[in-house]
Amino acid sequence: MQKSYAIWQKINLKVNPELPMENFQDVLLRHTERVKKAIPASQLLMYRVEEGWEPLAVFLGVPVPD
Repeated sequence: MQKSYAIWQKINLKVNPELPMENFQDVLLRHTERVKKAIPASQLLMYRVEEGWEPLAVFLGVPVPD
């Protein structure tokens, strides 16, 4: 989350200077909810890196890498 925050902070300062930086997690969670509502579940992978390659490979229809 730290790296994401740093990237978001750089971009946000230019795009949305009025948005308080402390709200990063709230902004990210709201964005995730909007995406989940907009994209059909069959076309959306809610992926966490900790899950490893298998869920991503299955979703993409490719072999799991070694």
